[in-house]
Amino acid sequence: MPRSERVVASALLVAVVTVAFQLPIFDRWFSHMDEGHVLLFSDLIAKGGDLYRDATLYPLPGAFYLLAQFYKLFAPSILLSRWIVTLEFAAFAVLVYLLMRRMASPRAAAIVVLLLLGYRIWAFPHWQVYSYTTTCLLAILASVHCQLRFFDERRTAWLVTAGLLFGFAVYCKQDYGAAALVVMTAALVVEARRRGAPFWKPVAVFVGAGAAVGASVGLYFAAQGILPDLLQQTVLNHVRGIGEFEYSTYPSLFPLFAQDPAIRTQAGVFAFFPGIVTTVDLETLRQNFLFRETFVYDVALKLFYWGPYVFAALALLRVARRQRPLEEVLLAGFTAAFVLLLTLNRPQDFLHAAVLVWPMLCLLVVYSGELLEKRPALARTLAVVLLVPALALLAYSVRGYALLRSQNSEPVAGARAGILARPGDAAMLSDVSAFMQDNSAPGEAVGVMPYFPIAHFLADRAGPHPSAYIVWPFAEFEDRDRRIIDAMEAAGTRTVVYNFTQFRTFPRMREFAPELFDYLVDRFESVRVFSYDKSGFRLAGLRRSAEAERPSEYLEAAWEQASAQVVSDEAPPYVISPSEQAAFVRREAWPFRRTLALRPSSGGRRTVLRLPLRPQPGEILQTAVGVHPEKWFEMPSFETRFGIAIVGPSGREPVYARSLNPHENLDDRGWFDVEIPLDAWAGSEVQLELSVAVDRQDGESLLVGGFGLPRLLE
Repeated sequence: MPRSERVVASALLVAVVTVAFQLPIFDRWFSHMDEGHVLLFSDLIAKGGDLYRDATLYPLPGAFYLLAQFYKLFAPSILLSRWIVTLEFAAFAVLVYLLMRRMASPRAAAIVVLLLLGYRIWAFPHWQVYSYTTTCLLAILASVHCQLRFFDERRTAWLVTAGLLFGFAVYCKQDYGAAALVVMTAALVVEARRRGAPFWKPVAVFVGAGAAVGASVGLYFAAQGILPDLLQQTVLNHVRGIGEFEYSTYPSLFPLFAQDPAIRTQAGVFAFFPGIVTTVDLETLRQNFLFRETFVYDVALKLFYWGPYVFAALALLRVARRQRPLEEVLLAGFTAAFVLLLTLNRPQDFLHAAVLVWPMLCLLVVYSGELLEKRPALARTLAVVLLVPALALLAYSVRGYALLRSQNSEPVAGARAGILARPGDAAMLSDVSAFMQDNSAPGEAVGVMPYFPIAHFLADRAGPHPSAYIVWPFAEFEDRDRRIIDAMEAAGTRTVVYNFTQFRTFPRMREFAPELFDYLVDRFESVRVFSYDKSGFRLAGLRRSAEAERPSEYLEAAWEQASAQVVSDEAPPYVISPSEQAAFVRREAWPFRRTLALRPSSGGRRTVLRLPLRPQPGEILQTAVGVHPEKWFEMPSFETRFGIAIVGPSGREPVYARSLNPHENLDDRGWFDVEIPLDAWAGSEVQLELSVAVDRQDGESLLVGGFGLPRLLE
């Protein structure tokens, strides 16, 4: 068989193997945010909408408009997008294989394919869900192949095609496209100089073809009247967000041989550990001896984040010192460009770094092959040293693959789904979608905040405002919150789904969008909690209240005479002074009611707030008790004991008691209304006593003991 036919046959085999490898897991799990907003916005486009006018967005929209074309041909669903990304990764693996066949042996190319299968697991959730990132990488790699064919054949058509694919890559993700521009233009210059020819013409053709794509995009959005919005959101807002918002950054390299607290916080674990681990094996990680007692993981992660700087420098030095194949020049260039991109870009975390390691994998195999050929003894020694970590990575790749499949075993209901998720998550998605559909008419806007766009997609409901699909910590407009509120009031939005499961590396919505959060608290009431696993998603279904929540007239009148103390059966009460009171008692906006927050005491003590009370005949006391949703996942778990008593001349009479442990008991998640008849004390001067206690010292937080504003009702 001629070599060209052998290469084609082996490439087809790579495609088949890659698809077969993905089939057991391609339809498992879901991403509520990264996957959800791509599906939602693509569906919006398929229905005749346009991004930057009908939905705000930071990336350029190429991947969204591409998926929208499939949605126009087929019924939109998560499953359809999964088939697309499965084929995308197969094409990506084939292109990497063909690139390696140009510069290395068939065995080396096959080894790279095997490494790519591992990369598919460790780069999770990239290549698991359809995204602009991986679509852009595929376009870049296809452009590289066309550029190499131009080098082989000197046919301008190949260079034009490379430029068009490069332009589409920019259209998908502007920063990756910028990296491709630098690297591929440099390769054109290097190749031309090797031939002793001027480089301006091929550069002009390549850049001109890419610019033609950009011009077409610009003309389209200009015709829609939204080109200024595109530039504002994808360029100015993107740059401002990176510069002004405090995104995560890599952990410091030193001290290297020590446990790094930045890696071990809740936010640090989710930012810096592999996504496959935090998704399918988080508790195993937390209980692992190496994690708890050693710095092995700290060293490994820091080498992963900082090692590429050394690798990129050596790769560039190697191609600069002597003439190397253009394929290696391109791979070295992309390695360095991606490292620079990760340095300048934000956030810096495992998710964004892992997807860009593929050029290093290719070069690593090339370098290893040369080392084995030239210095076999050293190569074998290094192989022995690296055998244990390599086997560990292989073993966990198998474990992560198996857990991803086994844990996500329940079909998600609905024609727009077609995937499997964890049983609790599948029930949650089904119930949230049903709640949105049951409480709105087709075409009626439903709010989902601050971000859970996959619910919009599954329920087939639009949002009330372009900026309401993703209420980001960095606001697109100075008056974003007011714009959303005005849109909800104008539309009379009746239904909202609120997502408590916000990214641990971001501030809470009450912090970055206080005006909008207060609006939800005052105008909507929580009617249902969607929470089915101890550590799963937690959301709430809200309905518009008949009227805005009013201040408690009783509390306003009694507040000046309020007194707080910490009491126990074994010591005199500790009276909380006015200067200390804010640390123990505070009126706050909780989801989704105005709250009187008391910081509980532990160790057999309880925090007590007393308010003067003179009930009239027929009056009842109305309040509620609850633990803030931000504490539902608190580890280790704690139990809060709420108490209400009436203190009068005849002594203290308890009238209500309840314990809540929302981490262990899913039924304890939410607000629990309390109504207490006060006829027994009608006309008497008494005190209302609210008290909270907790069984652990680390549970002493204002977010642990919440009372709805006490009111007197007839």
